[in-house]
Amino acid sequence: MQGIWLGAQIGSGTIPENANHQFALGTTVIRYYTVDVHGNTNTCSFSVTVYDDEDPYFVSCPEDIIIANDVDQCGAYLFYPEPTIFDNCEATLVRDADSPAPGSFFPVGTTTISYYIEDFEDITCIFDITVMDVQMPKAVCQDITVDLDADGNAVITPEDVDGGSSDNCDEIDLSINVNEF
Repeated sequence: MQGIWLGAQIGSGTIPENANHQFALGTTVIRYYTVDVHGNTNTCSFSVTVYDDEDPYFVSCPEDIIIANDVDQCGAYLFYPEPTIFDNCEATLVRDADSPAPGSFFPVGTTTISYYIEDFEDITCIFDITVMDVQMPKAVCQDITVDLDADGNAVITPEDVDGGSSDNCDEIDLSINVNEF
């Protein structure tokens, strides 16, 4: 800055480097320095405060996801798409601590996934991941030999003919259609 009028003498001053600067969010103090031809100096300062008055928002939030279980598993691994956010400044996407990350194992049933924007907990993205057990149980039978009672009859239970039946998720209920001979 040249030619500052200070009383009857022309002086000079300097403009700080950040005078033509794009200011970050928050407060920045600017100081101007002046010197006259006699070596007298003076300074003045002022603050530039930048406020962010625009809330961030979710650009995308996944829809509810329904998938089948992985073979022989009581659930499934899933890499779900994470939500995307926009903010005119900087915002951070946060996954709720109780929400499994993409690529996690999800048990059969429904798991709720919740994301929010840091410092804006009321701006959320919530969706459900439902894993359905579509795998049929395995029925394994075995031959047995029975002894007849004095009347020539025999009774068997489902466990007598079970050869290791199983299900990927639940305990199975065994039954047979004829159990008396």
